[in-house]
Amino acid sequence: MFKNIRKILVITLTNIGDVILTTPVIGILKREFPDARLNVMVGPRARGLFEGAPGIDLIVYDKLVSAKKKSKLIFRLRKQRYDLVIDLRNSIFPLLIGTRYRTSLLSKPPPDIVHMKERYLYKLTSLGISVEQAPFFIWIGESDVSRANELIDRAQIGAGDRFVAISPGARSDIKRWFANGFAEVADRLVEKEKVKIIMIGDKEDKPLIRKTIQMMRHNPIDLSGRTSLREMAAVLKSCVLHITNDSAPMHMSVALDVPTLAIFGPTNWHKYGPAGGRDLIVHPRVRCSPCEQAECRYSHECMKSISPDQVYRMARQMLDG
Repeated sequence: MFKNIRKILVITLTNIGDVILTTPVIGILKREFPDARLNVMVGPRARGLFEGAPGIDLIVYDKLVSAKKKSKLIFRLRKQRYDLVIDLRNSIFPLLIGTRYRTSLLSKPPPDIVHMKERYLYKLTSLGISVEQAPFFIWIGESDVSRANELIDRAQIGAGDRFVAISPGARSDIKRWFANGFAEVADRLVEKEKVKIIMIGDKEDKPLIRKTIQMMRHNPIDLSGRTSLREMAAVLKSCVLHITNDSAPMHMSVALDVPTLAIFGPTNWHKYGPAGGRDLIVHPRVRCSPCEQAECRYSHECMKSISPDQVYRMARQMLDG
């Protein structure tokens, strides 16, 4: 169907976790059209996932910019004369910039396709592009690995130590399990499973992580706000387990095939949860969950119903493997 595909544009999303879920689309396009120039349009928060990645030209799009700047961007994209545009944002960009082939605003996946990764891949399926064996695309450079090793070495970790990453943050407050719960699970893992704890998150997570650490009996390695996205990925690669809320770090560790124990409350684990064979999901047994609402009407009952004992037992099960 496709002939002489020389330039491809992928219009992806804004939030980091959502963007990670779209990376299998990028991996498929790189595989199916190896000689094409691939542009990826991404929001500012997620630009670090792709900067410097081989074979990808990055376009940073801030949806909050003025109409004048949006018009300039559209004009610049029109000049590129793309052969194929894959729009994962469901915007009018493909219509405005012109292209030989594009995804349709009207094309929707069937009801049995629930997980967002698969729904994004359906954009390719609708064009007749095979999506078999669609791994995530997360590029980690040598400098990212060196920086991660440097941060861990500074903590004077011994050879052979096992690392468990914990990320208690999330963009939305109602997606966060409680700091005292993470603190208790972390201490029990240190005392009973003889692991080292690494706290990860961005600068916005630092106050919450500081609060969690203050509740702990054993000092973890606190890397919150000290890594780029790809350096965080390199740190996660060195871990035997990641315990996390529904968050960008959760999607990252799943994409890297790091065993992930994900704590879900109001969000739908069928849509966004890890689907790997080595991952587990902790979710509440309350009638209102998943509500998929931005605000809770019931005093966060879904998260309150998840106990440290429950999370610890599942973490120990995963460590014993």
